[in-house]
Amino acid sequence: MLWGNAYAQIIRNGKGEVLALYPLMPDRMNADRHENGNIVYDYMVSQEDAPINKGSTVKLQPSEVLHIPGLGFDGLVGYSPIAMAKNAIGLAIATEEYGSKFFANGATPSGILEFPGTVKESERVRESWNKGFGGEKKHKVAILEDQCAPSYVRKVKITVSELIMLLDSAKVHELNGISADLISRYVNSLVGIAPVTIAWRISILRQYFKYAYLNGYVKYPIEYYLPHAPQRTHIKLPTVWSEEQIESLVNGIDTTNPVGKRDYAMMLIGARLGLRIGDIINLKFNDIDWDKKEISIVQRKTKEPLNLPLPNDVGWAIIDYLKNGRPITDCENIFVVHNAPYKGKPFFILHF
Repeated sequence: MLWGNAYAQIIRNGKGEVLALYPLMPDRMNADRHENGNIVYDYMVSQEDAPINKGSTVKLQPSEVLHIPGLGFDGLVGYSPIAMAKNAIGLAIATEEYGSKFFANGATPSGILEFPGTVKESERVRESWNKGFGGEKKHKVAILEDQCAPSYVRKVKITVSELIMLLDSAKVHELNGISADLISRYVNSLVGIAPVTIAWRISILRQYFKYAYLNGYVKYPIEYYLPHAPQRTHIKLPTVWSEEQIESLVNGIDTTNPVGKRDYAMMLIGARLGLRIGDIINLKFNDIDWDKKEISIVQRKTKEPLNLPLPNDVGWAIIDYLKNGRPITDCENIFVVHNAPYKGKPFFILHF
């Protein structure tokens, strides 16, 4: 419970039979994996352990050690449940303190103004924030300096949390204690994860370490310890479909049922206008100007506005779905799932 790992030296006779188990202190054991994949245990002998080798380090092979690890991420050592509970309690306390301060001054903005890049005179902006949104002044418009998607924030939290737990298991409690071996151990713990996931985790750590070095939190650039992200091999070239193939695909949809009418309209939008699937499933009623026969959206991927003409066959396909296929629901999206309560987006993926 205290260390997250239990160690014992295996005492054998000449036949290799186990005679006894000699308990070893977890805080004096260091488990490491060599480049060839073999695990080696280094145990520091204290003054009370043995009459010889006092204060030295003894190397033990895996066959000589009984190792019972707790839960961990790198497949080598476990993490202390007490330390993990301590971190969880600390996070809860910090959350409570933040919440009390947040709700105490009523800093609840009703909207956000995003500013690309870096805001000049940030100190003046900070003072303006405190003056304009502290105390009883709430429900006003806030300025957000950089655009940071929630999904990216989650990735950063996951990556940094895993690194912190790895450092904690290695008894390293400051960034200056990070070594190339620790970084290698972290990277080895990612074996089996998709290459694209490994790539963005390494990229996040590289930015994190670079920021720490440039701002004086570490004495040397730790990011140089990180390897290059794995490159994708056997990249598949995009397939270009002919007009005949596209028409065959569109006309092959059964439009005699509500789901078919929905799928046909979505497929036709993609085929005629070339919209991404994310923009199609998020298409809303106010995105279509029926008088001007136009579709106006802000693209989810690029955040750029886009205006497109509404072809007649696309318009009639949407109308047919709205009149004869779409369930009765107050959802603002044109295309919805056909299961109650009919408010979700259709799980229908097309690749053009």
